[in-house]
Amino acid sequence: MKFLKLIPILLIFFGNFPYKNLVHAEVKNPKDYKVLSNDNKKLSISNVEYYLTQGDKFIKNGDFDKAKDSYLNARKLAKQLASFYSDLNTSFKGLDARIPKEMQIKGKETLQILAESNKRLASLYIKDEKPDVAVPLLVETIRIMSPDSKEGREAYERLIQLGFVETKYKGGLKLIMITKTEVINLITKKLPSSQVFVENIKGNDHLQVTVIASEFHGLSLVKQHQLV
Repeated sequence: MKFLKLIPILLIFFGNFPYKNLVHAEVKNPKDYKVLSNDNKKLSISNVEYYLTQGDKFIKNGDFDKAKDSYLNARKLAKQLASFYSDLNTSFKGLDARIPKEMQIKGKETLQILAESNKRLASLYIKDEKPDVAVPLLVETIRIMSPDSKEGREAYERLIQLGFVETKYKGGLKLIMITKTEVINLITKKLPSSQVFVENIKGNDHLQVTVIASEFHGLSLVKQHQLV
């Protein structure tokens, strides 16, 4: 009985300990809480762009399998981000207009880079003679970007080339004939430091434009496209 009476006393004794050796988490700068706002964090558009850039490097080195893996990672992350932004947009509609506005902007950027991922993957699958895998990617691009968008029209053109569809799309944007010189003048007017190279492709009814400009420094791929 005496032993049993000592148990509570021992528990109380061992339960009292000083706090001076405890380590407390402390964040002096409130901005440090924004762990996902930095460019190097995984759940970000910047990381999607990183995967695309890595894939492009693998393509240049002739390592198509690794390029495909990088493009697949870019596509997977872009779809996740698009879903999250869409959910937040829906959740805050009618409550705080600022939040849906931000989500719409981020969502649009994410869909654009998702379309870029699909474009690269589709090209790889077509090269590997797997058009049946490329078709769903092209169709998705048309759906998320609209048939009238640049990305949507390019994707539909690829579907025609693959023989998946036959009817040419004549709606949406009106076709305007423009010369190489006019293209160069338009771009250099907006980007004075730029070097612009224009080539005729697809039977002289399409122009391929390459732009090198100091204004692109530090900008993401999406923002570079928007600037032009």
